Amino acid sequence: MLNMVTLSGADQSVEPTALLGYSREYPFVEWGILADGEDPRPRYPGLQWITDLNEQAKAYESPTKPHFSLHINGAPLLGAISNGDFDWPFVDDVFERVQLNFHGEKVPEEKAVNLVNALSHSIFKDKEVIIQLDGVNDQLLVHLNQLAACALGPLAGRKFSGLFDQSSGQGIKPSVWPMPIPNTKCGYAGGLTARNVVGCVDHIRISCYSQDFWIDMETGLRQIDRQGSDCFDLGLCRNILDDIARTNAHLLRDMARTMEKLMETNPQQKPPFSR
Repeated sequence: MLNMVTLSGADQSVEPTALLGYSREYPFVEWGILADGEDPRPRYPGLQWITDLNEQAKAYESPTKPHFSLHINGAPLLGAISNGDFDWPFVDDVFERVQLNFHGEKVPEEKAVNLVNALSHSIFKDKEVIIQLDGVNDQLLVHLNQLAACALGPLAGRKFSGLFDQSSGQGIKPSVWPMPIPNTKCGYAGGLTARNVVGCVDHIRISCYSQDFWIDMETGLRQIDRQGSDCFDLGLCRNILDDIARTNAHLLRDMARTMEKLMETNPQQKPPFSR
């Protein structure tokens, strides 16, 4: 079942406080913040904006915790692959998850050990690390999970998950949503928009069967404003989150009715997942 919606690409066109307000209304939303160490531009808010976000999120009082993921691109990721260290100041802040966006670039086999060394740093101990699955570095996720399962290894106990994005971040919807990897937390991205997200989630749910999943949207959250600037559209975000909330509510009600009918038909039948 869909349990998280990641909306990526918030930038200087929105205030961090606006994201915190949405998190209070929609506790299932996660904000994906793109970072590459370069100057601010559309989709990439820059160091000062991320600093402000961290400070405001830490001071934010709410019954539900806001969720953020840091999506590392460009120089910081290339540095980790080259020399085994993430030269990025915010990895250990309010971000619960860190996503590595390779954008279709293969991690050389001889450099994979550098990435393992970078991820073995203590700042990743309590983070979930997301690997972009686009058919290029999929085996890397398998390798990392094997290391995480090794009690004496450098990544023992770490959490790794995979984001299916067959267009490598280009925002193109796949012809088929793949089945999830067994025993691995998986998400789905690619061409999701306000118009198609509910239908796509239905298809992804069929592929996932009983396994939980999340979706990630980025390109479908942009609009061109009156000045011709590429902006992150909070109105689109609200429409999407409202549609997802309604769809999930309907699904839960249908599941409850099915359960009631099952119990009426066979009162001795235990509900699924009961002990």
